Amino acid sequence: MTLFVNKIPIRWKEKDIKALFEVFGTVTEINIPIDKKTRQGRGFCFVTLDDAVDGRAAIDALNGTSYDDRIIEVAVSMPKVESKLVAERRNRPKHGPIDMTALKKKLPPWKRKEY
Repeated sequence: MTLFVNKIPIRWKEKDIKALFEVFGTVTEINIPIDKKTRQGRGFCFVTLDDAVDGRAAIDALNGTSYDDRIIEVAVSMPKVESKLVAERRNRPKHGPIDMTALKKKLPPWKRKEY
């Protein structure tokens, strides 16, 4: 079962999260998204536990508890839903061969070498 853990302290590492969740069961995976600019955690993570019963126990015990002056939220992770625009882009047909004559007409005269 994959859990979504929100509002975690930014300085938490995998070992801190693993220590918090392995009380409830075997932690198989921890995913902490990192901000590209600051290279720090984004304040949430995903924790995968072996058993759904262990996941429910972790949700009941940890949701709303305070750690490092922050109240963390623990919930079942929902699957990622892609937007309508992304789905349309993914399903559109591939382009055919490029028509160079039409492309040359769009270029300004100095790039078409008309001078």
